[in-house]
Amino acid sequence: MNEVPWPPGQDAKALAQRLAVELTRAVVRAEKRSGRTLDRRELARRLSVSTSSLYAYLNGTTLPGTGVFDALLAALGVFGPEAGRLATLRDEADAARRLRPTVPRGPAAIFPTPRQLPLSHPVFVGRDAELARLDALQGTSEDGTTGRAAVAVVEGTAGVGKTALALHWAHQARARFPDGQLYVDLRGFGDEAVMDAGEALHGFLQALGVTPAAVPADTAVASGLLRTLLAGRRVLLVLDNARSTDQVRPLLPTDPGSVAVVTSRNRLDGLVVREGALRIALDVLPRYAARTLLERQMGAERLAQEPREADELVHLCARLPLALSVAAARTATAPAGSVGALVRELRRARAPLDLFGVQDADVDLRNVFHGSYALLPAPAARLFRLLGCHPGPDIDGTSCAGLVGASDPPTALLDTLTAAHLVRQHTPGRYALHDLLRLYAAELLDGGPPQERREGTERLLRHYVDTARLADHHLEPWRPAPGGPPKPTAAQPAIGDRATATGWFETELSSLQALVAQAAVAPGLEPYAWRLADACAVHLRRSGH
Repeated sequence: MNEVPWPPGQDAKALAQRLAVELTRAVVRAEKRSGRTLDRRELARRLSVSTSSLYAYLNGTTLPGTGVFDALLAALGVFGPEAGRLATLRDEADAARRLRPTVPRGPAAIFPTPRQLPLSHPVFVGRDAELARLDALQGTSEDGTTGRAAVAVVEGTAGVGKTALALHWAHQARARFPDGQLYVDLRGFGDEAVMDAGEALHGFLQALGVTPAAVPADTAVASGLLRTLLAGRRVLLVLDNARSTDQVRPLLPTDPGSVAVVTSRNRLDGLVVREGALRIALDVLPRYAARTLLERQMGAERLAQEPREADELVHLCARLPLALSVAAARTATAPAGSVGALVRELRRARAPLDLFGVQDADVDLRNVFHGSYALLPAPAARLFRLLGCHPGPDIDGTSCAGLVGASDPPTALLDTLTAAHLVRQHTPGRYALHDLLRLYAAELLDGGPPQERREGTERLLRHYVDTARLADHHLEPWRPAPGGPPKPTAAQPAIGDRATATGWFETELSSLQALVAQAAVAPGLEPYAWRLADACAVHLRRSGH
């Protein structure tokens, strides 16, 4: 029954008295509703406890277990918010009971001060706007107070520098959190088993002075104990590499003064909606910052000897911080000219990701990308692979429908990919993935059934040819078309006049040119090259291309 005698601490006694008073009031209300005195023996029998245990619960000398307590509230007719308030009071009482007897309680309590932050990367560039947003986390209201703990979620694709940003800021902001800093790697992605919230709570509670034997086995109770210990303190929690909102929520503080920074490859909408978390979405580095990162890791003088090669290496690394760091590590101790040699290798390699592979799996690009891809549901994984067919800089929803052979844009699948930060919606309705992710998608496609790539490429070419013919018809509707005027389909964008036709050609021009080149060298798909070029001819002539 998990009955726990109260310890002699003043906090425990005060909580016991509050709980006893609340339960007595609930008994009185139950008796008023029924019009008769409550039979304690019958109530004890319904709870499967002794009458003496029931009296101990009601007078505050014994703390009931969570199951018995919930049953007692139900028997007394206490439901909804009132039941939640009493359950919280019981959890706080349990938290007070579980503290080490050697740890003082009350306003003058002295707790251990954890310093768990791991080393941050010695080379950190850019992200000034993101750092400023983190600095503003502990904003105050007009009366100079805050009402709740602040939570920030740093999200982005694999290797974009989420942990580096969180730890860099955390070390800078340590003075703002004199009561300690807690850190945990939640292992949300990768080969190791995902850490559940209970395991993370166990580590945090021990760091805050709770003996291992006193750590609650129940996650909800342990979460309540963590919040109790953090009350009135200024503590920073870095929850790194989280997979889901449910994994994080039990670890969040509630009192003002504390801050939680969460990093994840997934879009944690639940924390933003329910906890009001600040969302910080990281993209690849700007070109100047990517070049600066290489300079700081390899030396500015060295890069000055090969400026063009350095710029090209930035491009081939897709400005992804992890890729840039791996490339720098490959060439930092190599002889002069090695930057150009690496660039030439990357240009010639059939599998360029091999050159970003290292012995440590957690910084091997292919393994890092796989950690996100492996969690996708099968339809979204298929769309991601097929995006490796598309040679253009970006793609819209209707073209994705043509790619997968659907009649309507696969909006739900695209949302899944954007939530996993494997695809980015850079403007409304248009999606892109950086070059290294495109290489990874193409590798996955080549490693699967041969017909998947060919059929996907042909569907994509057919979609673009049909859409280009439709747009071309609206540029010169008087010109006869073989087989009659093209008819729009559900999988095509809304093209109904000359303006929308011109707009579509301008938006898709880079993709159209790349597709013509792709079809021209693909065995069996050559006819699509001249058909697509023919459909683009009028626009190209009129636009001066």
